[in-house]
Amino acid sequence: MDALQNYFFWTWRIGNSTVLGTSSSPMWHYQLGLKQGWVPQDPREAVGHCAGVLGVSQPFDGTFPAYATGGAGAGNIDPDQVASHVFPPPTMAPGFGPADIPLLPTYTATGMVKTFSAPTFTSAPTVAVGDGWANPADNALAYV
Repeated sequence: MDALQNYFFWTWRIGNSTVLGTSSSPMWHYQLGLKQGWVPQDPREAVGHCAGVLGVSQPFDGTFPAYATGGAGAGNIDPDQVASHVFPPPTMAPGFGPADIPLLPTYTATGMVKTFSAPTFTSAPTVAVGDGWANPADNALAYV
């Protein structure tokens, strides 16, 4: 409620997943949020709750940063994030160590991009629909 500036939609209770044994959608589980303290007892007192629980809050001011709308910085990944998430990973818990990683299948960018032709209709006017690829400058090979 605080994060979304008092606009929220929750259900009272989400049943437990038969696979996980817990709620698979805890953020929509109002009863669980009350029990665990991340939803305030009185929703009218939600302002500041995130900061009280997390120690910080960044309310949305109505404007998106340029990188979130395709502007400057869009598509750039922080180098620290890239360095901390190497691929392939050196290990995979709990059972794959460094000697096991090369045994896993990997994908390589060696395949041709597949495009699909547009449908044709016998009684429709002729329309130029292209070849199914929206960006002709994108000619990177497909991972296979």
